[in-house]
Amino acid sequence: MVVQTYDDLTRAIADVLDFDGRPRPITQSLLSRRHLYFLGFGSVARPMAQRALDCGVLDVTLADPKRYAEKSIVSQCEPSEVGRLKVEVGRECMTARGARVTIHPADLYDVPDGAVHANTTLIVSADNRRADVGANRLAVRMRALLLKVNVEPMYGMVSVRAFDFRRPSPVCVECAFSAETYSRQTHPKSCDGTGERSTGSPRILSQAAAELGVLALTETLDESRSARWLSHELLFSLETGTATWSELTPNRSCRCDHGESWPAMQRLASGPESISLAELARSAGIVVGQATHARFCRQVALQNRCEHCHHEVYGPRWLAVLDAATGDCPICGNHLRAVPFYVHGELPLDALNGVLEQPLAAWGVAPAAVIELTGATGRQAFAVGSDRVRPGTVPFFAGTMRSMVARTGLSPSPCEGAAL
Repeated sequence: MVVQTYDDLTRAIADVLDFDGRPRPITQSLLSRRHLYFLGFGSVARPMAQRALDCGVLDVTLADPKRYAEKSIVSQCEPSEVGRLKVEVGRECMTARGARVTIHPADLYDVPDGAVHANTTLIVSADNRRADVGANRLAVRMRALLLKVNVEPMYGMVSVRAFDFRRPSPVCVECAFSAETYSRQTHPKSCDGTGERSTGSPRILSQAAAELGVLALTETLDESRSARWLSHELLFSLETGTATWSELTPNRSCRCDHGESWPAMQRLASGPESISLAELARSAGIVVGQATHARFCRQVALQNRCEHCHHEVYGPRWLAVLDAATGDCPICGNHLRAVPFYVHGELPLDALNGVLEQPLAAWGVAPAAVIELTGATGRQAFAVGSDRVRPGTVPFFAGTMRSMVARTGLSPSPCEGAAL
């Protein structure tokens, strides 16, 4: 049958996939303890988040830097919402229903890895491969469940793929990518397309994707039903009301290292304002010495230069965004910027001697940052301040930076404003 209305859709899903929209009680209990992290909040993610709340989800994180445009009215927003940040609108709608919502009005590459919790399912419904790559590698690093939900308006098709990186997985999102996929991909100006390929979708198609995405979410948590989803793709056609399944094929030449995850992750209640690198090393039983290294989920600049007077300031600065200002010049007050070739994702702890005993926030480390320490006695990764700052708020904050400046004398790193 042709699916044209919401009633048609619910009947088709019930008939073809044996789902009436209500998860089993045991699954609903699991959903109430599940954290959903939407990487992109467009025409598919918004209705999917609302349906997830219907099924019992209470804890949601949204990451998307974009605002609704006028053409978004067709597929994903109301006229009164044009010009507003998508994640702010999403937070308002979901907190009104009792959900705990954290928002990141930022590119997914600029959000610290620790935003992924131990009980997180990542959901990506982007129309560009850059976002797919970022979501895939984040899920691998954090050993998380990942759902990739997409629509194809031209053919009235919905695609749902599920991956479980909590254990070794032979297949990932990028296994389906060719070299041409990487070379031709550009960063779109908005999720509504660039004119060359508009992604505005009929709302019934987006709603179908949302319903099927929630079905995948519920059944990947149900051991008796998860096998048909994990490492598989579901294709659902609105033209025929039928579904087909296929097993995803591993790619030996995949550019993603499926085993590249943070080792022995320890999630800390302490935020960056109250813990130091030295304390992390001591808690892991790692002796700071020549063989001790730190690896970061973001880049760290060791040398910074004023963009106006060219005065150079030495000392580490956490880069929430690569081209962000790293502080204020002590000479003229203008912005400092990281010096190219002095930006690192991994450093020997000797290079950080000046800040080893100082709070991480003193050199700009953001809440939810992940830091890995490697020494002669082993490796340990820490998700800093992974506890929620405040429900319904943006977890990048500047107030603590002012207090840190007063205590340490360091100029602040405006990582909060840069990330937003």
